[in-house]
Amino acid sequence: MKTKILILLVLSLLNLNAADKADWATWAGPTADFKSTETKWKPKGLAKGAKILWRKNVGQGYSQAQIKGDRLLIQGNKNNTNTVYCLNPVSGKVLWTYKYPCKNPKQFSGSALSPVFFNGKVYVAGRDSQVICLNEKTGKEIWKKQLSKDLKVKIGMFGFVCNLKTIGKDKLLLNTGNTGVLLDAKSGKIIWGGAGKTFYGTATTYTRGGKDYYVKWGANKVHAMSVKTGKEVWSYPWKTQHDLNSAEPLVIGTKVFISSGYNHGCALLETKGNKVKLLWENKNMRSHFAMPVLVDGFLYGVDGQANSNASFVCLDLKTGKKVWSQKIGFGGFMLAGDHFVFCGEKGKLIIFERNSKKYVEISSAQTALKKQCWGTPLLCRGLLYARDNDGAFICVDLRK
Repeated sequence: MKTKILILLVLSLLNLNAADKADWATWAGPTADFKSTETKWKPKGLAKGAKILWRKNVGQGYSQAQIKGDRLLIQGNKNNTNTVYCLNPVSGKVLWTYKYPCKNPKQFSGSALSPVFFNGKVYVAGRDSQVICLNEKTGKEIWKKQLSKDLKVKIGMFGFVCNLKTIGKDKLLLNTGNTGVLLDAKSGKIIWGGAGKTFYGTATTYTRGGKDYYVKWGANKVHAMSVKTGKEVWSYPWKTQHDLNSAEPLVIGTKVFISSGYNHGCALLETKGNKVKLLWENKNMRSHFAMPVLVDGFLYGVDGQANSNASFVCLDLKTGKKVWSQKIGFGGFMLAGDHFVFCGEKGKLIIFERNSKKYVEISSAQTALKKQCWGTPLLCRGLLYARDNDGAFICVDLRK
């Protein structure tokens, strides 16, 4: 009997570990680079159309869904009120909701920040600079902050548009103000942070020499900061129209890849201490929103603006040269195993190979999504989730 109990315990722990690896609980996924190791799904599953398992109207927004076990988070805005939905990922059943007033910016209305799971709690932010902590099981509010008041942060014309990054065991990081802001996740207490304008794009964290750092966008530069102190380590000038740099910097060892839209372009930087050296710069990838994905020395990403006939491109990281380019329009994407999952801004889902030689499409299907599908689609446990800014949120069945 004891042996059977031990076997069952081991199996349950193995299953829990497998579930943890399949989760997409925080921004950009478990490895913070929009990559998933998931293989138990059908890349050809769109060949005969998208099989819709369920659909919901969750309000206006661009933010991504996050999944932990049997819970899915998504946020939307209706009539200047944000609603955080906690749903069952398979059935779409509403487990709880949390509403809070959040005034839309004058342009591109809707929620733009994705809720995240962290230490048994849910953290969410609004475009008016509110940051809120909720109980994961019930949705009950634990604490709330208004950064525009607490730090005298000036909100830009597109509102507060930077996703929450979890740091270590109990910290939250946001790219706002001149330095960013670090919060204690348990209490909401501001550890450090200063006044200034809100900037766009989520910070990228990394560790070097046993110390934690992050790279973030400023109005006219990209710069690295110390997580411990919030002080700048290095900076590199990078001026873009409207001060709008949105795609997260990609840290690769001592190198940093940056890319911006508005016909600016991309560059690879080499960093050492407080010094930065430009390795190359060109216009081969002009990322408006989406962070590029790096695999085996090749960069994959969108080249072009929203509301345009943009291309998906593959670049050689070492040289910056374009290997291939395919016009599939603007949209968001992630990598699942050896395949990219792409949602075009007009609702077309496309699955194509991760291939450093050429573009190879596997399957595609037009969905009922229509307007400004700018968020990142999510594939988790064989189910594909996507949304548009009109409020439509769908679950497509790609399970084997």
